[in-house]
Amino acid sequence: MSTVALLCWLLAAAILLFLGLAAVYIAARPPSTGPDVTAFAAKYQYPDTWGAVKPGPDPARQACHLYSFPGQMQSGLALPPQPSLNPTILAQLTPQPVPACLDMDGIAAQQAIHTCIGVTGQASYCYRYDGSLAQPGQTELLYSTCQVPPCSGSLSVVALNFQPNQAMTCVAKGTSTINAVGCDISQANQLWRVTRMNQGATGPSPPGQNTGLIAQILDRSSGLCLGAAGTQVSLGSCQTAGGFTWLLVPSLTDPLTGTVAPEQIVYLGGLKLPVINSLTDLFNFISTNNLSSLGISNGQVVALPYATDATNPSGKLQTSLPVDLALYNIIAQGGFSP
Repeated sequence: MSTVALLCWLLAAAILLFLGLAAVYIAARPPSTGPDVTAFAAKYQYPDTWGAVKPGPDPARQACHLYSFPGQMQSGLALPPQPSLNPTILAQLTPQPVPACLDMDGIAAQQAIHTCIGVTGQASYCYRYDGSLAQPGQTELLYSTCQVPPCSGSLSVVALNFQPNQAMTCVAKGTSTINAVGCDISQANQLWRVTRMNQGATGPSPPGQNTGLIAQILDRSSGLCLGAAGTQVSLGSCQTAGGFTWLLVPSLTDPLTGTVAPEQIVYLGGLKLPVINSLTDLFNFISTNNLSSLGISNGQVVALPYATDATNPSGKLQTSLPVDLALYNIIAQGGFSP
């Protein structure tokens, strides 16, 4: 027998032996004890079977309260408020009385608890807020929102001496004065609710549509409105014109000299704004009535005669505008004016 024939015979014998042993193993092996796929998947067929929501265990948080989330500043950039219903975060905040409306830095919520009840006769589970799973019988502490409408105005800082791409100066409530300080949205005394109203309207623009030439600048902590008397700018009652005593005036051109006035916040007081059909009408109204605008003097906010020349150093100091917190970075970097 040749060597090649011998090798072929040995290979065939080895294959037959392997097949025989495999057949014996398959016949003799014990039944499979692998995972029961059907049982494993069953609990995922009935997720989130939470029971009824009940008042939470903390009596001080069971009722609706306001929870405020201050904004932050980081390397000159504003980080706007980010309200959250995360129970871990809310547990660290002090509950406050619920206001008539909500600004962008707050939510109205109440503490509650619910139990994962599952589905009778079925494997089940419930998702917790943090993404973990609760088994039937386990509870979760949570916060549910309360029905409080949004405010008509926008939570803003009021910028003075505004120059794009430069650190902004803002209006801040002091102990007895209104001061000009470096803008910092984390400081409550720099935050104002600026509510705008269109000319001829009987009330402010609806929430989410904060437009119009006429404005109210409100200090939320005191409920008082920013106003002016002579050169003094201070907080006072909102009775005069409902507090809508300011004009948010864009940059205007003097029709006689051609000089360009900077954008300004002009004090209207109790004057009634006539029908304005053009920017020239607006300029003439301001000039005729000798209106004043917000400015800075010795670190304090004052009312100065309306500035008519944006190239003049004193005119630049009176460049002023409200800056919605949500748009702070865009406006500070020269994106656009509100």
